[in-house]
Amino acid sequence: MTDLTARNELYTLFTDTWGDVLSGPTALLGYIPEVRYRGIEKPDKPLSNKFWVMNSLEIIDQYQSCLGGGANGSKKSWTTEGMFISQLFCPKNENNGVTNGWKLSIIIRDVFRTKNTSGNIWFKNQKIVPLEDEAHYHRFNVITEYQYDEKA
Repeated sequence: MTDLTARNELYTLFTDTWGDVLSGPTALLGYIPEVRYRGIEKPDKPLSNKFWVMNSLEIIDQYQSCLGGGANGSKKSWTTEGMFISQLFCPKNENNGVTNGWKLSIIIRDVFRTKNTSGNIWFKNQKIVPLEDEAHYHRFNVITEYQYDEKA
């Protein structure tokens, strides 16, 4: 697993689950909020009267977890710990903007409580953090810690 592979797995896991949950028979908003990713630019701005999400990754630490060359033939490995951050933007002109924001935040949090990746990324400590409002939006951060190993 490399950093770029991990990023792709995390973003794919989120995108696939997000669409499945929000387009099903219990759809919350009647549409699937747009998902954007830091580092993947789009030329247009999100609509200020719609919910949308900005996802980003932050690597917290990368340390060598195995020196390699042991009697059992182990290889060098490094452990990466980071945070997957989903910032949810909830339009202020929506009557239930804050309530639906909490509901969407729970959906985002639960993506990482119930799913796995093919590269064995491990998730822990999911939390919802309400943020200060912006001009057009109520905001929430949903933070999930993740960890994976990279072998040499």
